[in-house]
Amino acid sequence: MDTNKAYLIEEGGDIIPITPIDSNKGFQDTELLQILQCRITETIRLKNGMLMICDEESKLTNNPTINKKATELFLEGRMTKAQHLAELKKEYGDNVFDMSDGDDELDMSICGHVVVCPPSMFL
Repeated sequence: MDTNKAYLIEEGGDIIPITPIDSNKGFQDTELLQILQCRITETIRLKNGMLMICDEESKLTNNPTINKKATELFLEGRMTKAQHLAELKKEYGDNVFDMSDGDDELDMSICGHVVVCPPSMFL
């Protein structure tokens, strides 16, 4: 994946090169909401410096679809959930509570379509 280009990674795994409507302004919120077919977006910085923009509410549907390719990008260079909780407990002791629903695969995944782009395309 070229880190100077933008891509739509569909939940089924297809990767489609995309460009903002106005390349001088980059991707705008309304444009991303339409591309992702959602109401609220979440932006995540990836290890390679690119941004992943996804549906903030994608896991709240009855049957969330895990986007395996987007999840691989998201997890690259990150701690596992267990490692993260262990680090927090080292620092904060018994004040750390795991508030997840117990579905580790869903908790540590990205669902739905996502847009991946360099920061310069999302101003």
